[in-house]
Amino acid sequence: MVVYTQEHVYRHPWDRVTAAAWRKFTDPGLIEVEERSTYRPHPERPEEWTQFRQETTIRCRPLSALAAVAEKVETRCAERFLQNSAKGREVVERICRYLEAEAAGAASSAI
Repeated sequence: MVVYTQEHVYRHPWDRVTAAAWRKFTDPGLIEVEERSTYRPHPERPEEWTQFRQETTIRCRPLSALAAVAEKVETRCAERFLQNSAKGREVVERICRYLEAEAAGAASSAI
């Protein structure tokens, strides 16, 4: 099976928003996945925090006889996406903790 990917990343400098969109689809067009991610300043602490939003749409385009199979494939894809996004969040949080500790160490050594 061949998978094609389209990617579009754009930045709005006037409101400090960066967005990315990906569209992945298989050769016969049976499965299509669209992902959208947006990074923007957090409303509570815009100078310090970034708000990240991620959305995914998964579609199967089966023959009508395979509708039950398509639903199972969509469900399994959604479950995998949730598992992977949780892993990604853990990695980002670990990096943030590391950078915070590194910044605190640099600040204390400067005193």
